[in-house]
Amino acid sequence: MFLRTLPADPGGCGRDGGGAPLSARAQSLEGNPGPSRRPAPTYRVGDRWVYHVEDGFRQRFSWDETHEIVSIEPNLITVSG
Repeated sequence: MFLRTLPADPGGCGRDGGGAPLSARAQSLEGNPGPSRRPAPTYRVGDRWVYHVEDGFRQRFSWDETHEIVSIEPNLITVSG
């Protein structure tokens, strides 16, 4: 998201004529206020995901990596794999 500021009022020193700070006059070029707020994902013991990896320039190697959540504590999520 790109931001632009509207021209400043020459009478203000870091503020527009109405007393609002310059940052209050910034808006995105698209008119979008920013990213939408979405709820955080919910993780559960037993959730699994698989990465399919390909690597190599002259000789290609590929493999799958499987990860699984094995325990959840208030401040820690343990993943195997």
